[in-house]
Amino acid sequence: MFKCIIQAFKEMRMRSQIFLFEIIILLFVLVLAGAATYVELRIFYYISTHSSETMISTLDIKQINQATTLVSHYIKQKHQRRINLIEHLSSFLITYQMQSPKFTKVKQMESCINSELLLIPQYFYQTPKFCYQLHGVHDLITLPQNNQNISLLYNGLSLMNEYDLLYSIESSYFIQVVDNSDYKFDIVYPIGMLINGYDPKTRPWYINHIKQMELHPNEQYFYSEVYKVFIEQYDYQFSITHSLFNSKKQFIGIAKTMLTTNDPSFEYVLYNIILINYAGQVLYNGMEMWQNLTDIFYVFNETITGFNQTDWYKIEQHAINRLSRDNSNQILILYNKYHKKFVHVQCEKFQKENFTLIIFTNVSSINIMEKQFQEIEQSFIFWYFLAASIIISICSLTITISLIVINSICQPLIKLTNQVSLHILQLGNNINQQIFKMFNKQIYSLNLLNNLNNKFMNFQELLLQSQTTKCETCRLLEKMNFNKKESNINLKLIRNQNILLPEFRFVEQIQVQDIIKKSLFQGESMII
Repeated sequence: MFKCIIQAFKEMRMRSQIFLFEIIILLFVLVLAGAATYVELRIFYYISTHSSETMISTLDIKQINQATTLVSHYIKQKHQRRINLIEHLSSFLITYQMQSPKFTKVKQMESCINSELLLIPQYFYQTPKFCYQLHGVHDLITLPQNNQNISLLYNGLSLMNEYDLLYSIESSYFIQVVDNSDYKFDIVYPIGMLINGYDPKTRPWYINHIKQMELHPNEQYFYSEVYKVFIEQYDYQFSITHSLFNSKKQFIGIAKTMLTTNDPSFEYVLYNIILINYAGQVLYNGMEMWQNLTDIFYVFNETITGFNQTDWYKIEQHAINRLSRDNSNQILILYNKYHKKFVHVQCEKFQKENFTLIIFTNVSSINIMEKQFQEIEQSFIFWYFLAASIIISICSLTITISLIVINSICQPLIKLTNQVSLHILQLGNNINQQIFKMFNKQIYSLNLLNNLNNKFMNFQELLLQSQTTKCETCRLLEKMNFNKKESNINLKLIRNQNILLPEFRFVEQIQVQDIIKKSLFQGESMII
């Protein structure tokens, strides 16, 4: 098959061969350039993709470590402000009891508003104050006269009403003080309502505080678990409770402040934030979720957080290991079942509170960054292909122009070839000569090649005429001189005859000459 192709190529005209060769070169260059472009593009895409992934991952890890430090500091400071508030309240009551003769009572503390009355919302914000109620008394407002601890709480906090502007009136700074007697004396700030059936001793925060006091008698404050607030407006919260003592170091009650599970400040942090207690219950939730959470949930709830029980154990172990500070910047990589992607997880342990702060990758932000990188890569690929297309178009145009130029250059050569063919045809035989003369009747022409052909023909006629005028001997000698290379003389026979001759006789010489003549004329007759 290959020989057939070569033979077909040889049989083609020179111009067709040049064109075919040019097309083959063009295709080879285009294929080679396309392959090089594809390989270069794949290499660039691989490098850019892995570089962007590495850069995003490195940036994500650094920002998560930094966010963990900042959020941890923010939460600790926020909790410390609440703890300082109720600690100062406790120390104030002890100081008041010791210095009560020196204080002048300005006005009495009022009871809380009856919940059956029409409440004006502005009242809650324009008149923040302490109010009281007794859940162990039928009318909820009659104070006992013989209880010193209730008198201490009542008189001391009544005095603090004169300084209510020092407290925040926001609901998140809600303060509640409860004694441990059967009267169930209850003081709240900044608002309060008389609610029948409310028993502070049955609330989760109160039960937790009493239990923690038995387990840790030297501790002053404790964190509760998340619970449903009695007032529906505030949904789920958790509390910090502090023990209250009198001047004799006797336990007289509990001071409580509430903390919401959703901190608006976390919305400005572009990472998922979870604060859990020792049981894995979520206290703070700042996650990118598309669901409305209205119930208590735990960190190992896959449908909400994306982590399971095993992941929780890994997180707790990682948080404990970070306490050594030897590997504080190490990151944990876990598969999030909610987002169905691997995420970077950093956590920090709050030793005193026994809390664990978890911060992990904001998948939406990563997706946005990846999309931006992909758009940049797609833009680069588009412009790269456009440049490659322009280059290929220029190459094709150049090859086309070269083919046109080659065709123009070959036109005179083609004409010359045709003229040579005609000249060869003219010199072939008499019939061809006559045909040529019939087509070229003008002896003198403006075409130089035709004139040259006519002169060749005239020169040939002169040669033929001179050949006919030669004598027979001259023609014979010319034929012998022309055919001597192809003569059929048997030199071996002549050599043998010379050996056999004992003498060079005249007769024998004549015989040898006859033999030579016969051989020569025999070759001549064959040629003629």
